[in-house]
Amino acid sequence: MNFHRCCFVLLAILLGGAVVSCSGDAPCPGFDPFCKREAKAVLKVKPSKTITVGETAHFDASESIYDDIDWFEFTSPIGNCNGNEKCDYVTTRTGTITISIKAKVDAIGIHSASDDRASIDLVVVDTTTTTTTTLASVQVSDNFDDNTIDSSLWSETDAQNRLNEQNNRLEINNPHTGTDTASLLSMASISTNVAVAQANFNWDTVGLSEAQGAVELYADDNNFAAIQTQANGTGNGNYRLVVKQGGSSVVDSTTSISRGQDVKITYEFSTTAINFWYWNGSGWESLLGSTPTHDLGSSLRMRLMSTDSTLFSHADNVFFDNVYFVDGDYDTSTPP
Repeated sequence: MNFHRCCFVLLAILLGGAVVSCSGDAPCPGFDPFCKREAKAVLKVKPSKTITVGETAHFDASESIYDDIDWFEFTSPIGNCNGNEKCDYVTTRTGTITISIKAKVDAIGIHSASDDRASIDLVVVDTTTTTTTTLASVQVSDNFDDNTIDSSLWSETDAQNRLNEQNNRLEINNPHTGTDTASLLSMASISTNVAVAQANFNWDTVGLSEAQGAVELYADDNNFAAIQTQANGTGNGNYRLVVKQGGSSVVDSTTSISRGQDVKITYEFSTTAINFWYWNGSGWESLLGSTPTHDLGSSLRMRLMSTDSTLFSHADNVFFDNVYFVDGDYDTSTPP
């Protein structure tokens, strides 16, 4: 409900008394000469909070109190809905998508402006006969639990013997004795459908340089999508998201999600759409909040890596576990 016209105040001193006049969609309460209103955000959706790909979700904010209203998909504005009390939303994406509103009331009289927010987690599923779950085909599955790196799965780069499969995980130790990259690159590659790289990714400490550990969808050193340790001196132990295309960094975003999570990267070859995810305990939630499109090439591999440098302190030890490289996306915590 838009109250932008509500409650203009006419004050007049008449015979020692105040004359109050209010008009609009709702009168001022009592004899308050300064009409006070508080923003209120109320958001509803039909037909339900779960829809299928291509189905329209009808969002309704008509019970809200506002002078202006903004709509968001995650943190990105939904421009065609801003200012409207209703919004029809259609997507081809799957998973959980957070739609929210911010209701704002202007300052009036002695009362300051106010705002209120409301959100709905919309679950979008694919019910066609060719769902991502049906198409998912595991190319690599490795829990690193036998103390030997499997040469049938991985190509190993380790000039300083820093790669160790131990403690039921892959450990990359950074001794600060030189500058190099230690990595495992999957023998398998994916060139159709959706490439997915998933791992439980953790590390000890974060320091000051561009040195990092990372799980990547990797074409070459100039074209990849990566979830990295967060470097640049931040030291807060959260994930950093990087996409490099043609040698240029086209995505470089820090997150508020702490290390030690199950994370995955998805790349859709037909659309070049890239996204980054973490398992929140009940579903995959986007780390980025948007789906950029960048062409990484016609074929991708999975890479687990860490760089080392004598110049800076950084991720001292990087750990990987529960690793999957999959042709096709999935909504479950591990590939079906």
